[in-house]
Amino acid sequence: MRKWQSAAIVVLAWAVAGAAQAFTIKTESENPLLTADALTAATQQMATTVGNNIPDSPDVKVYVFSKVSPSTQGDGRFIFLHRIELRRAFNAGPPYPYAGWLPIESRERYGVGSADEVRAKLDEALRDFFTRMKQVDPVKGFK
Repeated sequence: MRKWQSAAIVVLAWAVAGAAQAFTIKTESENPLLTADALTAATQQMATTVGNNIPDSPDVKVYVFSKVSPSTQGDGRFIFLHRIELRRAFNAGPPYPYAGWLPIESRERYGVGSADEVRAKLDEALRDFFTRMKQVDPVKGFK
């Protein structure tokens, strides 16, 4: 009976964790301050914290891109770009054939700042994106 209870708890914990973030996340990091795995973890954490209405569909994914380069001024600051997009798969026929992922909604932050400011701007962009996604009705779509 004990083994069954512990197995049930593991399955329940896995189901709750999966329910918190069911959509696909694709990350690309050209950021020496943050790896792709850390970027994925930050995205998952913000999605769980803020919440969202992103459908669990293979045709929808969240794409997160972060590029950071040291400033040429030599003052320890960084030039950064953070972009978060909701992308949807399209497969259109003639007269305009296209098959690929198109951005539906995006948020970005860019500028120059210290390492702490770069991370704060990433968190700000993620929070803004997921706040917007929480306001979207999955049935009606974007207004």
